[in-house]
Amino acid sequence: DVAVLPFWEPFACGGGDHGGKWETSVFMALREGGARMGAVADPRTGEIGHYRGQRVGETASAAVGGWAMGRIEEFLSAAVDAAFSRLEEDNAQDS
Repeated sequence: DVAVLPFWEPFACGGGDHGGKWETSVFMALREGGARMGAVADPRTGEIGHYRGQRVGETASAAVGGWAMGRIEEFLSAAVDAAFSRLEEDNAQDS
């Protein structure tokens, strides 16, 4: 049996992005010094610390990333538990 667990950051955190505050913060929480903020630059303007109109250098932090990872863990834990419950119910009905 297979269970598909759809996931997108806003499901767990209420917000999300690609390469902005959320993803950068999660990376900062996972690896100290992992986000090279000097390498972040808006491709349209060249402005350092900005990406896709966001001030990533001012909004991203390991604390935000830690909070987001906690919400993601809670969301996925509940989703996995629910998926196993559905599979067990389906298997019981097939027996």
